[in-house]
Order: sequence, then C-alpha cells, then structure tokens
Amino acid sequence: PLIFLQIQGDQIQCMLSMQEKRKLKHHKLHNQNDYQLETHSGSFTL
Repeated sequence: PLIFLQIQGDQIQCMLSMQEKRKLKHHKLHNQNDYQLETHSGSFTL
C-alpha cells in the first residue's frame, strides 16, 4: 500500500510506506507532505 491509515476513535494517523518515501526523495518534491486524502468527513493533508 502507498499510504497506511491508522484510525483510533476520531483520530486518523497517516503514514507513507517506506517505498513511497524513497520515491519522494528521488523526485525531490518541493513539499513531500502535500498528499490530499478525501474522506467522508472531508479532506485532510498528510
């Protein structure tokens, strides 16, 4: 999986897999944290 979601109560923790983190480093993106996730309760950014 690209992104791991860990949901505890009303808290959602998001983690990129190590593989994806490596890809991000290779691409040297300006903002590595700019992942938008759409959920039923709205969207949030990693």
